[in-house]
Amino acid sequence: MRKIRTLAGAGLAGIALLSMSGTAGAAETASPGAAAECYGFWDDSRGVGCFQPYGDKIGVEDTKKDGIGVQVYWETDYGRDGICRDKNSGGGMGYCNYNMKEGQEVRIWLQFTDNGSVIDEIGPSQWLTI
Repeated sequence: MRKIRTLAGAGLAGIALLSMSGTAGAAETASPGAAAECYGFWDDSRGVGCFQPYGDKIGVEDTKKDGIGVQVYWETDYGRDGICRDKNSGGGMGYCNYNMKEGQEVRIWLQFTDNGSVIDEIGPSQWLTI
């Protein structure tokens, strides 16, 4: 089951702690130090985007095959940024693996795109320690 816990300062659709296994389930508490946890946003009807500190991974999932793309835009507090796109709509969580500076911070936006243009976004997240 996917564990979800809303964090303080939740945004529009919610900032959450996600454990990336199984299917969506009820809200549960998970410990912040576990390796598989991913911090980010979810929108049950459109997609999920998160940052996994252990391994410096960005996770993204397009949960609806509707022609709208899902991506995560991320930026660090030391000037680095990027985009991780779901290239397998409806095929589960995909990951982009980045080598970020430990002890620094990153924040993310969950973005929805049409023909490459951002048409909606949720975020930014709070700053998350890498």
